Amino acid sequence: MQPQHLWVQPTDAGPAKRLTSGSWSLEFVLPPSSGASPLSWSADGKQIAFARVPSTESGKLDQVNAAIVEVETGAIRSLNDLERFQSAPTYSPVGAALVYHYPREGKPENIGDIYLALGAGGLAKNLTRAIDRNLYTALWMPGGKELLVAGNDRAGVGLWLQPLEGAARALDLDGLVVSGAYGYEVSVSAGGAIAFAATRADLPAEVYVMSSASAKPRCLTHFNDWSRSRRMAQMERVTWKSADGFEEDGVVTLPADLSMPHALVLVIHGGPTSSSKVSFNVMAQLMAAEGWVVFSPNYRGSDNLGNAYAAAITNDAGAGPGRDVMAGVAELRKRPYVDAARSAVTGWSYGGS
Repeated sequence: MQPQHLWVQPTDAGPAKRLTSGSWSLEFVLPPSSGASPLSWSADGKQIAFARVPSTESGKLDQVNAAIVEVETGAIRSLNDLERFQSAPTYSPVGAALVYHYPREGKPENIGDIYLALGAGGLAKNLTRAIDRNLYTALWMPGGKELLVAGNDRAGVGLWLQPLEGAARALDLDGLVVSGAYGYEVSVSAGGAIAFAATRADLPAEVYVMSSASAKPRCLTHFNDWSRSRRMAQMERVTWKSADGFEEDGVVTLPADLSMPHALVLVIHGGPTSSSKVSFNVMAQLMAAEGWVVFSPNYRGSDNLGNAYAAAITNDAGAGPGRDVMAGVAELRKRPYVDAARSAVTGWSYGGS
């Protein structure tokens, strides 16, 4: 694989100008993972922020870090001399501030926070520590004084308005679960409207818009109106306490007839940095239609319940998640519609190993 680099292409018929070169590369990713960091122009058009890796070897992808290139001269400087795990540097729409994604305290086992770099030298401030969720998405709001950030939150996805100073405010999504996994399908207009793709437990994805961060979501599309005439399985968040004292959760999808016991099937998510949500899920719906109670637990390492829970999988990669899952199974087996003698298990990636 050849390194990826930067050019500037005039909008007229002029030739492209190469800005960067060398054996290093712009950040690239291997699936399944979040997308590569986008390029970000400064408000004055004089600089571009980007993420880079030292080579095209896949084993070097953890050495991603943020850099700035001067468009006029091609001079490159590191944002703030971090050498690993720093991605998605994004300039404010006004001024010289930018934000980037970085694991809390620089430890890869921790959740990702959004950091603010203040001016030349890139002195950093963790903006989102108090939210205590793994945040992949951070979009500047108009005016450059607030950010819209997103992350898995319990059995859904949270959107928060995070000012540069002060506490974040959660947006009311009216029960919608924003689509996405390693990054979310959200955009912000120049006027402050927020558009996103989202589902409900019984409704596949549509596009929604909020005219402001305080407005209620309004559905813009009707691609999946067909689903409204079908009976969809009920989904709900379930909670339990693990033997290790963690407050844990998961999602259960229920068959139509709960008057008799049904076999239980576990569908365990991968990652482990991910989570199961009360969102439209084709496989869970099909299994429930066949009479299964479908259980999708969020074991330690999941990123929906805060940093302590996400980091608890460190040095406990098998037995700990196993205890979490079985504690959830024990909770569900108390329910009269679950047949404790009939269970099955499946999953994807980490959850299927």
